[in-house]
Amino acid sequence: MTVFAALIALAAAFAPASQKASSSALKAFEEELGAQAPLGFFNPLGIVADVLAFVGFLELFVMKDSANGAKPGEFVGDFRNSALDFGWDSFDDENKLTKRAVELNQGRAAQMGMLALMVRDKLGNVEDFFPN
Repeated sequence: MTVFAALIALAAAFAPASQKASSSALKAFEEELGAQAPLGFFNPLGIVADVLAFVGFLELFVMKDSANGAKPGEFVGDFRNSALDFGWDSFDDENKLTKRAVELNQGRAAQMGMLALMVRDKLGNVEDFFPN
């Protein structure tokens, strides 16, 4: 009988204590993408809704190409819409092709840099080859 009482006491000692359920706005996004321990969903200034509204505005009204209702541009991906023009219309055709090629190569270089960072992270033994 004393062994049984000791087992009950042991189970009661390590049983989880009942806690009062509380709701908090901070716990609303704990399972969302980007939520990381120990902070959870980090939004210190409360601007996530404002940022999403701004991005939605840009998508719907500013960044249009011929696929979603704007007049056709000079080339695929021409998002200018006469909103911002830093002299593009004053360039000759050869200069435009040069600038587009430079931009394309910069994008490719950025992609290769990100790929190199991902490969380095996956290797895991970089310190063996390149000690600090």
